[in-house]
Amino acid sequence: MLTPKLTRYLIACCILAAVVGSAVFQIWSDYRETQRLQETTVRDISIVVDAQIHTSVQQAETMLGLLADLIQANKELENLRQPASYRNLKSYCAGLTGCKSIVVADPAGRVVALSDTPDVPNFNVADRVYFQLAKKTGKLFVGPAVVSRVAGSPILFSIARPVYDTSGTLLAIITAGMTTSHLTEFYGLLGFNVSPAITVFKGNGDMVAHQPDINKYVGGNFASDSLFTKQLPQSPAGIYRSASSLDGKMRIASYRSIPDWDLVVYSGIGIDDAFQQWRVRTWRTVVTGFLALCLIYLILYFGFRSTYREYKLRKKNVELNRLTNLDGLTAIGNRRFFDATLKKEWARYLEEGNELSLLLIDVDYFKLFNDTYGHQSGDECLKQVAAALKASYHRDIDMVARYGGEEFAAILTTDLMGASAVGERMRRAVEALAIPHSASPADPVVTISIGVASVSSSKARNPAELIKAADAALYKAKQCGRNQIQWEQA
Repeated sequence: MLTPKLTRYLIACCILAAVVGSAVFQIWSDYRETQRLQETTVRDISIVVDAQIHTSVQQAETMLGLLADLIQANKELENLRQPASYRNLKSYCAGLTGCKSIVVADPAGRVVALSDTPDVPNFNVADRVYFQLAKKTGKLFVGPAVVSRVAGSPILFSIARPVYDTSGTLLAIITAGMTTSHLTEFYGLLGFNVSPAITVFKGNGDMVAHQPDINKYVGGNFASDSLFTKQLPQSPAGIYRSASSLDGKMRIASYRSIPDWDLVVYSGIGIDDAFQQWRVRTWRTVVTGFLALCLIYLILYFGFRSTYREYKLRKKNVELNRLTNLDGLTAIGNRRFFDATLKKEWARYLEEGNELSLLLIDVDYFKLFNDTYGHQSGDECLKQVAAALKASYHRDIDMVARYGGEEFAAILTTDLMGASAVGERMRRAVEALAIPHSASPADPVVTISIGVASVSSSKARNPAELIKAADAALYKAKQCGRNQIQWEQA
């Protein structure tokens, strides 16, 4: 049986498990949802950057195509130094979003025209990668980020293309120097509430654009990064988590390959930034759960404290009632318990019409037993007799009690025949104890005499008359030689 204290602990443990389990599930679900949203965000950013690159390169390709037509029409590159040609060159750059400068170089790399100024500085771009590859491949080439040789220019990436005449002779290499921020810093206008790292790489790991702080990485090659060694060989696009080789920060990252121009787009959100709001919500959940547990504990503590006091009081009352109704010697019901039980069973008999029988039992020649063996042996004898009587009936609704001295009484919810059968089992059980009684005129062992009365065979109108009838039957059993059962009809 669970005590109130144990019940309190069990309920507290169940509530604790429920609250903690619910909080853990909520936190974990929120974590997975946050991760999913951040992965969606970095994927969307990389898609937007991809689209921006396509738009920018296509616009540049169109503009450079128009400029190529102009060069092919003039044939002589020196004509581009004329004021009218310079203004055209400048207007082409102004019409291309993100364009900082347009450079026209002859096949040897000497700059012959510049959109920044009509007075062209004397410098050569033959060593630039964009010049070399555009000249070598004969195709449009998007080059890595470089520091412009034009004073005051920001870090630029280049979009270059060769220009040929009708006979296939190389006339010039025209290059649009594009601001790297044009590819990476527009994302904030699209509603992304994060500060991602965005990088555009060449397929060989050279950096084309990056934010933030491209100054730290311009001119670097990052082919050893896991993006190039692990991710791209597996798939041209994807989402992964790793430490960046640029700054060592762990990020949730998305990448996309753009094979048309040998580019790779990378966007990443730092783990700390990605889960910052989740951590705030987690702490809020933990604090709320802790306060809820404290409140529940106080309710349980004061509630069960009162309940426990009531339980202890009831337990004491039950124990007191048990001690009040228990015979101290034989550990069966006493006379008080017998009287209360008979009254209750008589009321049930009147209400429901149940059978009811009463047995009065007397230990034969018990005074002689005490005189012969002593009172201590007499007490032990009564204990054994009581145990034998109690073991002779098998229903919880029946009972046996010490009636007084060496007398016992049994209340049975059965008729006269059933009560007589139980009484006979009791008589045999006591006789089978074989407790020596050398002073008994009836038998050499302790025996009992039993008087039986039943409401079905008597005219008893109340419990007292039923007791009187059973007592008369007991007297008859003694008169007839003892160690037997007699019944009385009144």
